[in-house]
Formats: sequence, C-alpha cells, structure tokens
Amino acid sequence: NLLDLMKLQIETPTHLVDVNGLGLDRIEPTPEGGLRIGALVRNTDLAADARVRKDYGVLSRALLAGASGQLRNKATTAGNLLQRTRCPYFYDTAQACNKRRPGSGCSALDGVSRQLAVIGGSDACIATHPGDMAVAMRVLDATVETVDGEGASRKIPVAEFHRLPGALGIAGFCYWQIYLQPYASTDDAFVDARQFSIAPKVSGYVVALSVTDNQHVDTGATLFQIDRRD
Repeated sequence: NLLDLMKLQIETPTHLVDVNGLGLDRIEPTPEGGLRIGALVRNTDLAADARVRKDYGVLSRALLAGASGQLRNKATTAGNLLQRTRCPYFYDTAQACNKRRPGSGCSALDGVSRQLAVIGGSDACIATHPGDMAVAMRVLDATVETVDGEGASRKIPVAEFHRLPGALGIAGFCYWQIYLQPYASTDDAFVDARQFSIAPKVSGYVVALSVTDNQHVDTGATLFQIDRRD
C-alpha cells in the first residue's frame, strides 16, 4: 500500500528499490512435502495454484476475500504480510497518530474504535493488521525465511513474525520466502461444533478481557469489562 500512502503524503521516501528482478516469484514443493512460496509471488497466482487450493484451502480463500482482483494481480506475498499496521486515523493527517508521527498521541483511543484492537493493543496504539492472508498463514503454522545484509538466513514462525506494540522488531532484513508445512486433507471428514454468540445490552470500549480461548466459565462469570465512560 506504499503508493496509496505516497499519494496522501503520509510516506515520502527519497528512494525506491525495484525488487521484481530477484526471481522470487515461484511456488515450489519442498522435500518434506510442503510448499516454498517466493516473496514476490502475486496474490492471484498463489490463490489459483492447484496445490494451494487442494492442500491449503484456507489460504486460497483468505486471499480471494481480500481486496479487488486488480489489487491481487499486483500484490505480493511479502507485501501482504509486511503491509503497514494501520487504522483510519493513520490516514487522517489532521489526527494524532503515533505510527505516523511518534509521540503525537493516538486519536483512536478516544475515537471510533469499533473495528480496532480489543486485545493486543497498547496505550500508544490500537491499530490492527489489515490483511487476511496473515491469519491463514498463522493457522497453517507457516515459517518466514529472511536474509540479512551479510547473507545469513533465519527462519521465523509466522506466530512470532508480527510483533505487539512496544516489542522490538527485526531490523535490516530482506524477506526471502515462506514455507508451508505438509498438510493432510480429505473431503470425507466432518466436524461438529457448538457455537454460542454473546452480545452485551450496552455498547462501549472493551477495557479488560477476563477469559482466554477455550476456558471453562460458570454462569454469571465476568467475561469482559466496558469502559464506564461509555
């Protein structure tokens, strides 16, 4: 999304480097039976690949659910995973945004935050990652391979690739490729599950979450707390 940010004068890089000639646009099988996906594989090609559709359907569906066909034709695997975490206030240069200008504050904290982070945010930012593909990669336990300036490679689980606000990032690396592990699938399996939807009688900003995934709760237990100011 760099072009969009440049049009809005949010990003003003002095130099741009064209990496399309690096040859990282291939999807290849691994000896273990998984897939190796180059950083420059287009989203359209990845979603349409027969091996991805057959063995990693959640990834194909996630890609097709995001953006338009024109954008998927240009968007890459690396670009999708590395797109800037942002919210509507990031785009509005009249609003305070610590991501756009560190130390300026966060207008989203006291603004319209229905689509923003409930957990995993901070006092400085409650923006969320905007991509669908990263979620599918996490479900599939994918691994990202990076290369630093000296040519040393490093493999990072997708679960550790995206950092929470305030956590140290990875500096000076080039995203090289991503690995998908072997994944067994069948059309003859069935899964039954019960899903319960809950909704509060009042709306407001959630300030505390008292339960974790798959935790047993008793009748009357507090699940979450809403900001009293709302």
